[in-house]
Amino acid sequence: MDRVRVEKAADQGGESGAIARRAAIDEPTLWSGLSSVPAGVSTGWHHHGSNTTVFYMLSGSLTVEHGDEPIETATAESGDFVVVPAGVVHREIVSEDGDVEAVVIRFGDGHGPLVVDVDR
Repeated sequence: MDRVRVEKAADQGGESGAIARRAAIDEPTLWSGLSSVPAGVSTGWHHHGSNTTVFYMLSGSLTVEHGDEPIETATAESGDFVVVPAGVVHREIVSEDGDVEAVVIRFGDGHGPLVVDVDR
């Protein structure tokens, strides 16, 4: 449908552990919404299948660990964009200094789940 639309954020998308998600757009090839993570939380190792994830940090600070040995780290703070390419195994570690809130956009081919947990 070729028209402009406004999607109201809804309490869709649920929670993954301590991460609360509010979906605004939930289509086969695009998911977007807000993610909130409490201070001090560390997610499990996971990837987003065939979806690339981009998030914009509204508040807080977190470190993204990724890669094989040695594990690489990238730290993001309020105002930063983070890009996690499709299939990259990673985890987020939220600073003890405060909660994180981020606008998240995931896009891909529409196949498979948005979050795939893995053992490390």
